[in-house]
Amino acid sequence: MSLKNLKRETTTRNGRKTYRLHTLDGQEVEAFTRFAEFAQKYSPRTEKRYLEVVGRLLDYLIEAGVFSDKPLTARRLNAVIDAYPTLLRDGSLLTSKRVQEHKDASPDDCWLAQTATALRWSPLKPGSFSNTLAGVNHFLELSESLAREEIERASLLGIEHNGEPGGLVKALQGKIKVPSAEVHRMRQNSMLGSVAKYASKGIRRPQRLPTSGKGAQQDTQNKDFPLEFLFALIN
Repeated sequence: MSLKNLKRETTTRNGRKTYRLHTLDGQEVEAFTRFAEFAQKYSPRTEKRYLEVVGRLLDYLIEAGVFSDKPLTARRLNAVIDAYPTLLRDGSLLTSKRVQEHKDASPDDCWLAQTATALRWSPLKPGSFSNTLAGVNHFLELSESLAREEIERASLLGIEHNGEPGGLVKALQGKIKVPSAEVHRMRQNSMLGSVAKYASKGIRRPQRLPTSGKGAQQDTQNKDFPLEFLFALIN
């Protein structure tokens, strides 16, 4: 698994090989470490797959600006979550091309083309969607719990917030007497809690989108239903 914004550190847990993820500036992604503990209840093969797909999700969120110093607007965060399964399905090349060629595309949508190009993902095979999204959605459930933990910890530390992950992220922007590593963890987990909130029903497999141009059909096993047969089907 190749990641652009994260570094992998191999380790062991309960006698089994696993790994941790660190940001490029050396900060451990605690949410991933906690998820790695959770994933050990599965078979080694499933565990490995789940860690790979969650690492990929985190890489995407970083590239899309979710963890930037300035919190994303609710609209942008929602767009980042909605675009993820489509980028998985179509890969970087087709996704970037679609955004750039769309005549009505807003300048605010340029982030997707830039993110897709930077990640250089190949389209996900149709048969891989189930276990990919299963791992992602398990991680989102955990992220929601971690965000609640951080909100409770912040209250004990006297950090004023509104009880929501986004409110805690804004509160942590100020100067507070808390070690920088702890602020980083609280902020990171709170942001992941915001992602989980906007994906409250989990991330789902997208439907096919109409595309133009030769070679646009990526999924040759699950083709769109021919519209000329729709009337006969209804009858």
